[in-house]
Amino acid sequence: GVAHAGQERFGWKPVFPGGGVNACLFVRCYHKKHKVSLSSKYVFAGLAAIALMTSYPLFAGYAFKGHDFDFHIVRIEGIKDGLLAGQFPVRINPDFYYGYGYANSIMYGELLLYIPALLRLAGVSLSDAFLIYGILVNILTVFGAYWCFSRMLQDKMTGSIVTFLYAMAPYRIMDIYLRTAVGEYSAMIFLPFLAYGLYRIYTDDVEDKAFRYSFVPLTIGLSGIIQTHVLTGEMAAVFIILTCLVMIRRTFCRKRFWELAKSVLVTLLLNAWFIVPFADYYMTQDIK
Repeated sequence: GVAHAGQERFGWKPVFPGGGVNACLFVRCYHKKHKVSLSSKYVFAGLAAIALMTSYPLFAGYAFKGHDFDFHIVRIEGIKDGLLAGQFPVRINPDFYYGYGYANSIMYGELLLYIPALLRLAGVSLSDAFLIYGILVNILTVFGAYWCFSRMLQDKMTGSIVTFLYAMAPYRIMDIYLRTAVGEYSAMIFLPFLAYGLYRIYTDDVEDKAFRYSFVPLTIGLSGIIQTHVLTGEMAAVFIILTCLVMIRRTFCRKRFWELAKSVLVTLLLNAWFIVPFADYYMTQDIK
């Protein structure tokens, strides 16, 4: 009875089985034209199963009120209300402190939270938008991690196993369902890109023509973390510095150093719209 009531109330739930059927039909049609290998089909099915396993509680029909739930719900709703008020991007969240506002958006990357905010603008309820966002994060985490790990380990099966371990890590699951640490579990989408980016820069053949693009995964990882969780960025920076020191001989190889520098420069340019106001407030205002 509870499940049935939940299905009637939350109209988005039937969309996901339909989405799964559509995904299968897409793979079938794609296979007819491009002949997908059997191993790739197994990998896709395995990754989809992992994403479903990590998202299973989100299909309960209601949002779990974890430690930081209220804060992140107001962030999403504030982006929606800020957009309706004419802000873009939203800099001052209008929903905090009874309408007085809060500069949360300047100090805390919220780029991915525009997804549930846009769902709110489309008429989706706040709890449903929150649940859908969690499912999307799990899907991106699983498929993104596999893309990185399978290339690092050069083996589909091993990459799938490591992806399973990463996606099902107790701390990540706790972040989603106990702490409701939206920023932190969103940043975990990008940690594998950061690892893979450093791996490519330090291990790829510098004479290979593709080496000039080895900065791209690291840039994706750094940018994603900056736009989701600043504290994860600070911790990641410590380990990046340690990696550069441990691998100091390769760090100062001209071509490898240039890829590291390109990653930093491109990251700063791509995220200047967030970093500049952040730095301005941090250095010129009495920020607590």
